[in-house]
Amino acid sequence: MKNKLVILTVIALVAIMALLAAACTPAAPTPTTTLPPATQTPSPTATTPPATTPPPTTPPTTTLPPPVPAAKGTLEVRVTDAPAADNVTSIMVTLKKVEVHRADAIPTPPTTPSDNTTTDNTTPPQNTDNGTEEGGQWVTVNLAAGMNVFDLLKIKGIEQTIGTNEMPIGKYTQVRLTVELIQVALNGGELKPATVASGILKLVHPFEIKAGQSTTLVIDFDADKSVNVAGNGEVKVSPVIKLIVK
Repeated sequence: MKNKLVILTVIALVAIMALLAAACTPAAPTPTTTLPPATQTPSPTATTPPATTPPPTTPPTTTLPPPVPAAKGTLEVRVTDAPAADNVTSIMVTLKKVEVHRADAIPTPPTTPSDNTTTDNTTPPQNTDNGTEEGGQWVTVNLAAGMNVFDLLKIKGIEQTIGTNEMPIGKYTQVRLTVELIQVALNGGELKPATVASGILKLVHPFEIKAGQSTTLVIDFDADKSVNVAGNGEVKVSPVIKLIVK
């Protein structure tokens, strides 16, 4: 009996020592599996295209039709003379300018002097400031080379052309002559400057320039009524002129 207790005691001690030994022995580490880091696929990002500047817009070019040329007619200016007194042997006239007044044109400022009184044998003296000039325009007639100088006694009974021009169509009311010089010879003597009543001679007579047609103006001087010789021999000229439209 005593031996059994001893044996049990020993077995108990061995068991206790085995438990203690087991408690003091560190446990083997549990192997861990290391996973590779997860590869993250970057999420696609929306790419905004760069802003583009639109090219400058060029306005469409409008092609205008060529301007239609204004219709024109032809104006011919002639001079003639009636016979003069026997003692007057030459009347040399030098014109500076010939103008015609277009009634239906845009008015322009006057460019000629205001000493503008004249007579003809059908119309009393006219003033250039009269109402017929309102709303109109003076148009210069280009004279042919050398034709601005003529002897009235050499053209008596004939009509000498001094200028032919294309003119805008329309209604015209009058003609204006700017006289530069008048020289008179008496009894076959030399030409001497005459005293002229007015350097601006104006003839009021309506006429019309039509498209494609020719209009002729005849400036008819009356030398016999235009020249006056004073007792002292001084020659004065007050042109008496008639305007004929053909």
